Amino acid sequence: MAAQDANSRRIVRAAIEVRGELAPLPRALTVIDVRDRPNFAEGPRPDVFCTELASAFDLTRVVTGSAPGAATDTALTVPASSALVVLADRLAVPGPQRDAVYALAALRPDLVTVNSGLAAPAGGTALIDCLGASAVTARVVRDLLVGVSA
Repeated sequence: MAAQDANSRRIVRAAIEVRGELAPLPRALTVIDVRDRPNFAEGPRPDVFCTELASAFDLTRVVTGSAPGAATDTALTVPASSALVVLADRLAVPGPQRDAVYALAALRPDLVTVNSGLAAPAGGTALIDCLGASAVTARVVRDLLVGVSA
């Protein structure tokens, strides 16, 4: 089972693109989730990223949705000693999620964006384009943020 997990991680890591400077994050971590909630037809979905991040960090999770004002209001309350990660899944096209991420980057240029949607346009902050939201993808993202070679 461990060998299968290691193989899965290698395959997923090969598909993930990291842009910008990515350094190991401090233990205190705030995650701002700007992803839109699933609709009735899609149903609820587990948050695999926060589940994995909580295993490695002292995690505070805030779901703001894609409203840029709500995301920036939240970011203003995050202590400078806490790393900031933004979860997004619609950055490939213009819209409120991209606007929220750009607004957050203006406030906190040290933030890391985890994008589980289609590849995003280049920005000025660290970006992990992971092209999906599976449990193994979340483990690889966690390892990247902790500083473990995946």
